[in-house]
Amino acid sequence: MIATQRLVGQQPPQRIVEAGLKAAGVPDPDRVEPATNAGAVVAHLGYGAMLGALLALEGWLAAVAARLPGPGPSTPGRRG
Repeated sequence: MIATQRLVGQQPPQRIVEAGLKAAGVPDPDRVEPATNAGAVVAHLGYGAMLGALLALEGWLAAVAARLPGPGPSTPGRRG
């Protein structure tokens, strides 16, 4: 992680939060660094939770689709 941070500089959640603070009119996001860091952690966790929920939803939809009658997704145009 340290090597990556040296290569890329700031991590994407940190950049997103700082851009949001600038857009909200905060003149200098560096002055509120603890809030910026906390926001970056929340953004990171929120992003991970959202992707985890989408992955779970995809698995659930695949299970439901497997129970439906008709051709499956791997057999397009199959007639039976």
